[in-house]
Amino acid sequence: MSFCVYRDPTRVEMLGFKRPTRNSIDTVSDRDFVVDFLSSSSLLAVHLSRLAEEIAFYCSDLVNFFKIGDQLMSSSSIMPQKKNPDGAELIRAKASLIQGNLSSMLSLLKSLPLTYSKDLQEDKVLVTSSSKNIHLCLDCMYELISSIQINKSIAEQKLKFSYANAKTNDLWNEINQVVQKKLE
Repeated sequence: MSFCVYRDPTRVEMLGFKRPTRNSIDTVSDRDFVVDFLSSSSLLAVHLSRLAEEIAFYCSDLVNFFKIGDQLMSSSSIMPQKKNPDGAELIRAKASLIQGNLSSMLSLLKSLPLTYSKDLQEDKVLVTSSSKNIHLCLDCMYELISSIQINKSIAEQKLKFSYANAKTNDLWNEINQVVQKKLE
């Protein structure tokens, strides 16, 4: 059975659309825009997570190339003298949640029949969660980067005695000169 529905073009234009949709089934069930947002958020979160890991590594006692602000650190419960880079660690954790939201949305869509189903109400939870978390990650990363203080003497010392990225002494000397000029 089919219902006679008059889709008045003037009402469509008043709503800001160019024309009525050609496929009403696709109109009510399509969530590609949600998947696109969650996918982009996931990829951004992956990049932020990788950068956060680099920051955590380079400010660790092992490397100590730079320090980050105390407002982004906390002391260890076991070793109060040790500082943990909470901001960086939380970005890594939030990236996992954002990726999980993408996976949840794809799993939700994979088994739905055409047209609208109540299951699709869950997309709002996933979008708002990812949006909130990606904003937190971006704000935190801004604070992390803004608070970085380079330990110039340690970085210079490591540059002088490390051949980790050079294949020959000549190449190393060339790289070292360029870096030394940048540090001045």
